[in-house]
Amino acid sequence: MIRSSDLESVSKYRSSASGRAFCAPQYRSSQRGFSLLEALVTLVILSIGLMGLAFLQAQGLHLNTSAYTRTQASILAGDIIDRMRLNAANAASYDTSSFSPTPSSCSVTAAPSADNDRNCWYQLLQTSLPGGDGGIAVSSGIVTVTVNWVERPGATRGKDFDPNTLTSADLVQQMSMKVAL
Repeated sequence: MIRSSDLESVSKYRSSASGRAFCAPQYRSSQRGFSLLEALVTLVILSIGLMGLAFLQAQGLHLNTSAYTRTQASILAGDIIDRMRLNAANAASYDTSSFSPTPSSCSVTAAPSADNDRNCWYQLLQTSLPGGDGGIAVSSGIVTVTVNWVERPGATRGKDFDPNTLTSADLVQQMSMKVAL
């Protein structure tokens, strides 16, 4: 139930509020278009932020790929060293200075063989790293394993590594490990 005293107090408030509205200065005409300008500035700031975020995402992806290939190179260098440790009696025959690889002749055998191990390792280098290549040097019980690969955007896997055909866009990475057997 509505009391008459409530209606009187509301009508007093309305009349006083409406009276104040007529006394207030009119600034509406000078504010036109300001909200559109604010929206455009916000849109520019937001688009710059999103472009920065996209750049960071692309850099992260590139660095992640680079870390992956470095890890693969390290694993492959350790792989041939482990193969050489299994066949320590023939460690000198793993030297690749006079080795011409034939990766297609890689086969799984029960007994370790230097030729088969080198061919399998070279096949892994070519399939795991873009432009993968490597070498093994054995001297006085010290083994030096070198792994090379091409690191660049758009590098294709299995591409033959030829230092003479590299362009300035190619970035050749090299990793070496020295181990005493």
